[in-house]
Amino acid sequence: MLDLFLRNLVSNVTRYLACHLGQWFSPNQLTVGSLLCGLASAFYVAQGQMEIGLLLWGFNRALDGLDGAVARLFNLQSDFGGHLDIVSDFIVYAALPAALKAPCLPWLLAVYVANAVSLFKLSALLETRTGRQEVTSVQMPPALIEGFETIIVYTLALALPAYSVAAT
Repeated sequence: MLDLFLRNLVSNVTRYLACHLGQWFSPNQLTVGSLLCGLASAFYVAQGQMEIGLLLWGFNRALDGLDGAVARLFNLQSDFGGHLDIVSDFIVYAALPAALKAPCLPWLLAVYVANAVSLFKLSALLETRTGRQEVTSVQMPPALIEGFETIIVYTLALALPAYSVAAT
């Protein structure tokens, strides 16, 4: 719901960081780095080391925001990169609740699957009907729950594990 607004708000910072990172790393390298940080975050969370998990989650989200910016800035966009990015996001989005040992994990994963199918089917339909291209790989219509809301919920769960659904 807030992704487009926030993307515009932080675009100057993102562009600055992308300009420097893009000289050293390709967008796909940043995506893989993001995935590795996310999986490492889940690993440390599962070990009960929430502070390290939270720090790695922050790196995951930062790198995830920068891979596309680097791709656009250096004209390196690709269908493969867009696919790698969203698959990596969903792997991490599934790994963290599992690491938290959330009792509602099966239901949460079912919601993610339903959300993914709905999002990508609707995106494909909109793109074929309108021909409009987004900044991202596929046209993503505004939704009630987008990346920013996911970041907030996961960050709160990691920062305040005593108040989350974690069964530790």
